[in-house]
This record gives sequence, C-alpha cells and structure tokens, in this order.
Amino acid sequence: MTRQRWTFDASFKLEIVRMIKEQGLSVQHVSQSMCIGQTAIRR
Repeated sequence: MTRQRWTFDASFKLEIVRMIKEQGLSVQHVSQSMCIGQTAIRR
C-alpha cells in the first residue's frame, strides 16, 4: 500500500509563512497548532 502525500494550496502556505515571519511564532508551535509536521513546514 502506498502512502499519499498531503498537498497544501498556496493560500494555506502563505498563512503558515505569515504566522512564522510576521507573528514571530516558532515552527514547532505552528506545526502543533495546524497539525502538520515540522518537516512539511520547513520544506
């Protein structure tokens, strides 16, 4: 069985970037609050 990768639309990605850059939140905090892995955010 193959695993499917999650895909994120551009608006979701921009919201994640805003949370980290403009609000000063950590990657760890954002990943926990949005229920996605830290590696997905860092990519």
